[in-house]
Amino acid sequence: MLFRSRDSKRLSKKKRLELFNEIVNVAIDFSIVNIDVQTIDKINILESTFLGMNQCINELKIIPDIYLIDGNRFKSEKKINYKCVIGGDNIYQSIAAASILAKVSRDVKMKNLNHFYPKFSFNGHKGYGTKKHIQEINKYGLSPVHRLSRSEEHTSELQSPCNLVCRLLLEKK
Repeated sequence: MLFRSRDSKRLSKKKRLELFNEIVNVAIDFSIVNIDVQTIDKINILESTFLGMNQCINELKIIPDIYLIDGNRFKSEKKINYKCVIGGDNIYQSIAAASILAKVSRDVKMKNLNHFYPKFSFNGHKGYGTKKHIQEINKYGLSPVHRLSRSEEHTSELQSPCNLVCRLLLEKK
């Protein structure tokens, strides 16, 4: 499983889906967790990220020698060996693959939400704070799946319950 672009957002939708299927078939273990909007509003986005990562770790059936964390920090609930890697999806294929799992899973959830809330066009902007999304919120107000805890400076964090899809993947050595 080798692919050139490590940034899941730079891949075409078709290529991401192809890689998603390949990753699911070859990974020895993986976990995808969704944190709901109410939890994110209650404990904040960073704590929700840590919560999701820990839930992913708890769901794995195979315990790795080290967990590679994409980002600059992590708060583990267990005593585990982990390494935080800024820009990890550009360095480690397993992190890049995990990003693809997360992106495709989130896109599918956004497409499904679009059926319930079509006036918000979730299948287009995927819940990100695009100009169109903000216009829709200004026109229709917030839906039950919008976060209430966003700040005006971070409108790109306007997202649905699936705004946080934590992922963990183990690959064969």
